[in-house]
Amino acid sequence: MIKPFNIVRDLENKRFTTGSDSIVLTQFDNGIYIEFEVLLSGKTVTWNERQHSARVTFKNGSDIVVEKEPCELLQDSGKWRYEITDKLTGKSGNVKGIIDVMDGGVRVASSQFEITILEHLATS
Repeated sequence: MIKPFNIVRDLENKRFTTGSDSIVLTQFDNGIYIEFEVLLSGKTVTWNERQHSARVTFKNGSDIVVEKEPCELLQDSGKWRYEITDKLTGKSGNVKGIIDVMDGGVRVASSQFEITILEHLATS
């Protein structure tokens, strides 16, 4: 199994970011996961499943590639997981990703990251 990309963001300290900030994919990559770990003041938060959710939006320039796609919550770790599909990798270029943490349908936090999608080069 391919190890997921891990993006860590602290909602109270914007300078604290770790993980795969520069993700490079090809147009044929799918089935890979991006895991989002969202912290408050450097500490992992136990999210209330009934109230909190996470959504991710991907933009390629001014075009929205994937809009407000829900992320799956991993029960024990408090991380959210998004599976990369051809909806994201269908068009090459630089893609800005935005992770939004929602509380009862209201956005309470947001953070950005970037993905580069390379055009597949066929060899003969």
